[in-house]
Order: sequence, then C-alpha cells, then structure tokens
Amino acid sequence: MKKTGHRKSVVMVSLVMYLLTTVSYGADCGGFVECGCGDTLVTSQIMWYDLVDCATAWGLKIGADGITLDGDGHTLDGDTQFNMIQMSSKSGVTIKDCIIQDAQYGIYMARCSNNTISSNQFYNDEVAIFLNTLSTNNIISNNLIDNNLKGVRFDWLSNNNTCFGNSISNCNYGIYHYNSQANTLYNNVFINNTNYNAYEDSVSIGNFWNLGIVGNYWDDLASNPGYPSYYEIDGPGDGIDGYPVSADSDSDSDGYFDYEDNCIEDYNPSQTDSDDDGFGNACDSDCPNLDGLNPVHYSDFSILAFNWMKSGQSLQGDLNFNDHVGPNDLYIFTGYWLSDCYE
Repeated sequence: MKKTGHRKSVVMVSLVMYLLTTVSYGADCGGFVECGCGDTLVTSQIMWYDLVDCATAWGLKIGADGITLDGDGHTLDGDTQFNMIQMSSKSGVTIKDCIIQDAQYGIYMARCSNNTISSNQFYNDEVAIFLNTLSTNNIISNNLIDNNLKGVRFDWLSNNNTCFGNSISNCNYGIYHYNSQANTLYNNVFINNTNYNAYEDSVSIGNFWNLGIVGNYWDDLASNPGYPSYYEIDGPGDGIDGYPVSADSDSDSDGYFDYEDNCIEDYNPSQTDSDDDGFGNACDSDCPNLDGLNPVHYSDFSILAFNWMKSGQSLQGDLNFNDHVGPNDLYIFTGYWLSDCYE
C-alpha cells in the first residue's frame, strides 16, 4: 500500500510540473526579457521580435509609469477580439515605432495622463487609438492610421489631449469624440474616411481643430458647408477648423504643400523639427535661441541657467511660457542642442 501511495505522489508531482511548463501565464517583461502575448511590460524596451496572433485578453499590458516601448518597426498582431496594448492609470509612458494590427483596440488607455503615442502604424483594428474615461493631457503624434473602423476615439471626459501630425485614411470614422472636450487637433491629414473624417457628439464641445494658423488637411473640404472659409466638423458638436488646408497650396514656396508643411508661412525646405512637436524650427515659438545666434549652444544654456527655477513674466529660458524656468524648459532646450532655430 505504501509503495502504491508513493507512486501516486510521483505521478501527481510529474503532472503538476508538466502543467507548469506547458500552460502560459502572463509574466513581467521588459529590458532584455522578451514579452509574450498577455505579458506585462514593467521596464523600457526596444523590441527585436514580433508578437503574432495574440488571443489573450490583451496582447501587452503597460505595467509601470515612465517607461518606453520602442517597437523599432516590429509588428504586434492580434486576433480582432482583444486589445493589443492596454494601459490603465499610467503616466509618462511612450509607445513608438510599433506596427499594430488586427486588434479590437490597437492601444487602449483608461484614466491615463501625460503619455505619448508617436510614430506608430495601425491597420485593421476596430479602433486604432482609444482614449477612454478621464484620459487627459496625452500626445498623439505622427502616427499612420489606415483601414480601421475608427482612427482615434476620445471617450468619457478624455479632455485636453493633443493630436497632431497624424495621417488618418480609409477608416469609417477618422476621429470620433464622445463626451470629450478641449482637445487640440492640428496638422493632421484626413483622406477617404467613409462615414466622417471627424465627428463630435452633442456634449463634445470646445475642441480646438486648429492651432493658430495651422489647421488640418481635409480631402472633402470643397464639399464641406464651411468651404472655403472654414471646415465644419460633422455631428451636433461645435467643432470648427478655422484654417483648413487645401490640397495644392504651398504658401511659403518651400516645396511642401501646406497640409504636410510644419511651417506653413516660413520657408523651411529641410522641415527640421528638433523637439518633434509638429512645428519646424523655422517657426517654433519655443525655440531656445536665447542669444540670437545659431546654433543653440553653451551661451544659450548659460542664459537658461541664470534664470533656473526663477518665476516671473518674460523670463529668458521660459520655453513653455508658464512664467517659470524649470525642468520642462530644460527638456525642450535639449531637443534643440546644436540645431538652428529662429525666434
């Protein structure tokens, strides 16, 4: 009897060990640890691999603040039923250079603030980028969004976000606002979105569809009720693009049509944009050329350092115009180091 009991114990342990080695559980990943479908990214990573046919509740969950996922051109592929990248209550995260396809939501954010979604490609998702439930002050920039049901969706008080430099094409809805206000959208390109290029519901009011003289390119501008003076956003909201861009306009004759030019009224054939904010160095109001001489160099830094942590109006070095010289200004400054720009 004892011998039989021992044999059963050995068999049970063997079965448990087999299950532990064959059943996949979500794990932490990042750095040099490759992520699998359903894992949680907890440290920054530059991908060297693809994630394919992810059929888990999420392809990849963002598990820490302040980290960067750099896809380096690799593919994150779902099965159309689940989110590819999921974030909840996270800040300071950057997701860039990923190809995200065949997911329910390509990137899904809830209660997330101060994150950056930049230079990604989205194909065949139900929603490419979904900002839900109090997701505020995020940046969505320079993404290629093609052939999705919805390109970018702002939902349930996802306010004060900035969306620029994106190409949104062949979607049912290019950008969709539901109960979201005070978002700023400029220098985006909308082409062949079948239902609406952009839509606002009745409580999505006070969104800004141009920044200064920089509006968006709309392929249906000529048929819009506001043509040629402005572009009226579809739906019962109050959205107006006061500076819509036409297809063949090149206001500064620098070889770039206005809809693709990052300085519409300033000649800049190089299109240099050192801080990647959608405005070229030739017209960027946060240019740190403090001594008036190019390039941005040590003498400019000494001026910023002189006013470091000071508060007041019109301080040299206050590059974000908040009447204080501090870390955010230094961040802007470093983006221009050894580059030319003009106040």
